[in-house]
Amino acid sequence: MYVFGGKYLSEGILLEDNGHFFKWNRTIRSLRKENIIKEESAGDRTIYYWGKHQVFNGLDLELFSFYWNHKLESINKRFNSIEFKVVGDKVSESYFDLIKNHIDGVFGKGIENILSDADKSVEWNRDGVKLYLLLFEQFVYKLSFRISKE
Repeated sequence: MYVFGGKYLSEGILLEDNGHFFKWNRTIRSLRKENIIKEESAGDRTIYYWGKHQVFNGLDLELFSFYWNHKLESINKRFNSIEFKVVGDKVSESYFDLIKNHIDGVFGKGIENILSDADKSVEWNRDGVKLYLLLFEQFVYKLSFRISKE
């Protein structure tokens, strides 16, 4: 069992800098009552920006969650994932190394996959939670890091 600030990863994500604990499967509405977040409607999806926070013993990331407005599983907007993304060659490659090394240090070595000459991923599965780091090229390099309850 992985514990951060006295909270189990299997139960949720701790934002270490402010002490807020986002329990898995809570509604976004209930989390919004306790946290200052920015909501953006982007046509077919709604994005919730949680802000810049530290997770997993000091990893500092700008976090968000999003929900497809047209999908049945998004109707109650349950908190089951949180993400970080960047776009740009240097920044994406830099964050890939930073996140991979940090998470390897906290959770142990992840499962690495070379998807193509330009694309690669690393995956960690711990306590029913999946951490997925992806670096891919789409005109420029893009990076996605997703933490989700399985």
